[in-house]
Amino acid sequence: MLWWARRFRDQQAHKALISFLYKQFTTQLAIGVHQSSAHQASSLFSLLEACHRSKSIYEAKKIHQYLLTNNTHIEERWQLFEKLAQVYIACDLVGLARRVFDEIPKPSVILWNLMIRAYAWNGPFQEAIDLYHGMLNAGVRPTKFTFPFVLKACSGLQDVEVGQEIHERAKSFGLHSDVYVCTALIDMYAKCGDLVEAHRVFHGMLNRDVVAWNAMIAGFSLHGYYDDTVQLLIQMQKAGTCPNSSTIVAVLPTVAQANALSQGKAIHGYSVRRNFCNDVVLGTGLLDMYAKCQCISYARRIFDILDVRNEICWSAMIGAYVMCDSMRDALALFVEMVCKSGMKPTPVTLGSILRASAKLNDLSIGRQVHCYAIKSGFELDTMVGNTLLSMYAKCGNIDNAARFFAKMMSKDTVSYSAIISGCVQNGYAEEGLLKFHHMQLSGIEPDVPTMVSVLPACSHLAAFDNMGHAHMGYHLMECNDSWLWNSWPWGEALSLFNYMNAAGIKPDDVTFIGLLSACSHSGLVTEGKHWRAGLLDEATFSSRECHLRLIAVGKWDDAANVRIMQKNQGFKKSPGCSWVEVNGVIHGFVGGDQSHPQSTQIHEKLEELLVGMKRLGYHAESGFVLQDVEEEEKERILLYHSEKLAIAFGILSLSPRKPILVTKNLRVCGDCHAAIKLISLVTKRRITVRDTSRFHHFTDGICNCGDFW
Repeated sequence: MLWWARRFRDQQAHKALISFLYKQFTTQLAIGVHQSSAHQASSLFSLLEACHRSKSIYEAKKIHQYLLTNNTHIEERWQLFEKLAQVYIACDLVGLARRVFDEIPKPSVILWNLMIRAYAWNGPFQEAIDLYHGMLNAGVRPTKFTFPFVLKACSGLQDVEVGQEIHERAKSFGLHSDVYVCTALIDMYAKCGDLVEAHRVFHGMLNRDVVAWNAMIAGFSLHGYYDDTVQLLIQMQKAGTCPNSSTIVAVLPTVAQANALSQGKAIHGYSVRRNFCNDVVLGTGLLDMYAKCQCISYARRIFDILDVRNEICWSAMIGAYVMCDSMRDALALFVEMVCKSGMKPTPVTLGSILRASAKLNDLSIGRQVHCYAIKSGFELDTMVGNTLLSMYAKCGNIDNAARFFAKMMSKDTVSYSAIISGCVQNGYAEEGLLKFHHMQLSGIEPDVPTMVSVLPACSHLAAFDNMGHAHMGYHLMECNDSWLWNSWPWGEALSLFNYMNAAGIKPDDVTFIGLLSACSHSGLVTEGKHWRAGLLDEATFSSRECHLRLIAVGKWDDAANVRIMQKNQGFKKSPGCSWVEVNGVIHGFVGGDQSHPQSTQIHEKLEELLVGMKRLGYHAESGFVLQDVEEEEKERILLYHSEKLAIAFGILSLSPRKPILVTKNLRVCGDCHAAIKLISLVTKRRITVRDTSRFHHFTDGICNCGDFW
């Protein structure tokens, strides 16, 4: 007995020596000790266990090398290979783990489960399902741990048919009532959109734990069923199951989608009482909920009180600022994230900052982010690539956008929508339509945003036959502007309206506004009166175009009535604002603005430009003045529109060779469009105006839009 104890102590000391040598990263010396030991396998197990605990890849690979060169001298070598595969899985080296796994003649059920789990968590999901079938073919009986992993892979693939097959297999093994398997089934059916079957499995459970309740709640929340989600949360508490932080995280998305701020605050209060708010995942969910409910100050307060913030939390707060149009705050927080916190931006972070750059029309920031994406390897990420493409197009740099699109390795529907929209907005309708044809040839199905991007190209090129009437009538309802009607002959616009009625598509205020616009454009006063009546019968007047188009056909009383209705419905009119960047500083203007320090010089420059424009035949188009005032006053109002003020300031402040880029928050009016063409001719300068419709590139008295926008 004394001898056995001494030997045990010797073995323990030997293992302690190996662990010590491992911690000192002297694996080679440790292997030297093994070779002098009669218990190589036991010692290697100890060393592999140490590698497993500390996820030490380098030492694990050294042991792998040792096993490959010395495995004939080691007993139980396949058990060692199993342990090595487990180490690789723990280190997320799934490819290496699979190579080791494939060398083992008869893997244990534990290793089968670990490999399936690795693919279910890291992908490719199909490999997890293939391994599951291989497990069955090898005669290995799945356990209650096997099915949750393979069902997770089905969720990732959105493959409900394979999920149903696995469900039946679980029944045949008598595991369909196991709480782990049932929870995985609920999650799979819910994520695949079959909430009826998910509910059936849930109600069939004899014992529901908090994880099962969370899976069911998350399923309803995922698909936006707010009322059902809240009811299920109430039932959960009545059943005596206390919601945990994961429950709250599952509920928050549908609260945000329903804009149920009061309910969101109640859930926040519950989280505070249960001391959940230090959970970074829950904190991120709360700030996202507040941001989507347009409570950015609450979102920032949540962010500030979190003790621990990870990359996802930083990205969520930056994205929240972008969502709430606080672009400068988003950029400031991004700088803080990179320079002060030491956190590395994720692809989602870069996407948010690129969207902020596009909204600010700040190409310099976009280029800096692009450089960072190249250095960090994120440029190849499809989501980042799509956002880069969109940023260049929205900043008016369509050449860079086209070059980037050409070199993208992976293109999806979003990629094509971005380049098509960019081409059309920058005046390259034919190129946009060509990209659409390439998209069809590549087998990528267009979605609604794609079709909305293509329709303007067809409008400019009279290429509607290329679209097919089946698409036109439906997707026209997605277009909230009247450019389409403007560009059509009146007969074709009326034909499409009749087609929409025949297809059962109910016209709304956008439709009637479009018809009014077509009447105005074609000078059809009688028809305009008819469609005006249709517009006034509509219950919704949310569009600013409604007011403008009634004025355009001379119906001042109707326009005034619509304005009153809009105010009663809480619709707020946005003032026209224009911005121009000079020496890194953005200057903003509103119509008739006299607040700028150089206001006097700006107004004098406009008076000077007006003289030159009149020599070229300019006459103020007073129909675009929205006030019922004298003609002389209308001309004065038109002269001081915000985009003209911004252009005049750009002429005063920028060198003659530098192009002027102006951004406007509304559509450029017809008078300003005509005037800017002449200003570009008088000053011999390239002027670009980005409005809500497109980019207008003015050069030598010509705009690339061809006077259709």
